[in-house]
Amino acid sequence: MRRFTLIAACTALAGCMQTVVETKNPFDPNAGKYILASGSAQIDGQAFFRQKGGGVVTCAGEQVALAPATPYQQERIQIIYGSVEGGARTTAFGNVPPEIDSRAEAMSRKSVCDADGNFTFRGLAAGDYYVVTRAVWSIGGAPQGGLLSKRIRIRPGEKVRAIIN
Repeated sequence: MRRFTLIAACTALAGCMQTVVETKNPFDPNAGKYILASGSAQIDGQAFFRQKGGGVVTCAGEQVALAPATPYQQERIQIIYGSVEGGARTTAFGNVPPEIDSRAEAMSRKSVCDADGNFTFRGLAAGDYYVVTRAVWSIGGAPQGGLLSKRIRIRPGEKVRAIIN
């Protein structure tokens, strides 16, 4: 019985393991410098997970990051979400990229989701961006929800509404 318990525990843990995947594209500080420029575009959005029972959990109080969709970030998003367009990644599964290059982290803008999961980025230059946040809760002490991301292309002066779920 002890052997069966050990095998069952190892099998369960193996199913939840995450694989660290190395990126091939190096960070290029010139590729995403448009995020540092001022512009007339704006992204308004809302991020949330819909629970199996139909309830909605927003990103209320969570940080929202806006990053330029450079080859480096595209590869990271592909690794994390399985698509360069972004998506959802639950708390326990998925590939894990290596730590983000601190220079890439510095080339992002930050906002915070309000109580309804709404966020805004103003004064943006035209370009392709990733919006990344999380919506998490727990059931019986077990974390639920996870990361949310979406690729957004904006033109000069454009105001985009993004729903991320």
